[in-house]
Amino acid sequence: MTQLGYSASVTEKTLARLRELAYVDDEKFARAWAESRAARGAYGAERIARELQSKGVDPEVTRRAVGAALDLNSETENARRVLERRFGMEDLKNAKAFRRAAALLQRRGFAAEVIYSLLGRARDAD
Repeated sequence: MTQLGYSASVTEKTLARLRELAYVDDEKFARAWAESRAARGAYGAERIARELQSKGVDPEVTRRAVGAALDLNSETENARRVLERRFGMEDLKNAKAFRRAAALLQRRGFAAEVIYSLLGRARDAD
């Protein structure tokens, strides 16, 4: 805030007061953000964590928030829904669709183990 002409002491006092009033709470913000993004089901834990860290949230706070919002089962279910909406599970036997599906899930931040598990099952299904 020194770029705006405020001294460091004024900035610190202001932030301390905002924390005291619970207007600035990274834990609460991170939990709410992670739960909101997880509930939509379009993104995996890695993407949600990247978004939080890009907003300046501490990595440890991010890890706890994402861990509370998503577990491996819910992430797998979210990834399955993304695939069904975008490709239809039977289309994944085609090599080109398979690569595109893997890339989509990776961009959306789903864990590698979730991607391999889902795509392996889709490819092996008769």
